[in-house]
Amino acid sequence: MGTDALSSYFEQVAQIACICPECSGVFRLSDARPYRVARPAPSQLDNIDRQERSLQAAIDKLELIEDQLREAARKSGLRKAQKQLRKIDKSFSASKLDPHDAKVICDPVEYIVFDGMTKGRLRRVLLCASEPTSKGQERALASIGAAISAGNVEFETVRISADGTCSSA
Repeated sequence: MGTDALSSYFEQVAQIACICPECSGVFRLSDARPYRVARPAPSQLDNIDRQERSLQAAIDKLELIEDQLREAARKSGLRKAQKQLRKIDKSFSASKLDPHDAKVICDPVEYIVFDGMTKGRLRRVLLCASEPTSKGQERALASIGAAISAGNVEFETVRISADGTCSSA
């Protein structure tokens, strides 16, 4: 049966009107869903639909787990940042720096301080690190200092989306 013949068949079936023996309602034959006592065996399409629903349920469950993990990581990071802020408040108060201007980076530089940002008058940007405890940390801090001294510093805005992908603005 060709495409035209099949199309013609469905058009003809849609033209046939029927009367329901139970309620006397009029309906198209193409809209009929005959009632069977025994459930018919699932077709290939039924199996595909069932698998799609199962797959979608698994995807939904994984997305929920991902959201929960992201939230847990966010809370953990916030707790660590607050703990660090309590530490730096003592250090920065002595240096007359506002701890709210400090942002935690952790490694190898512990903080970046936007001196004056809270007051709306950014004067300078400071990279703050503790004394190195290893040769590796010492080399990393020395290379950062050398890059800054050589003028190898740039400012670039990078947008980070909710899924973690980065793009230049």
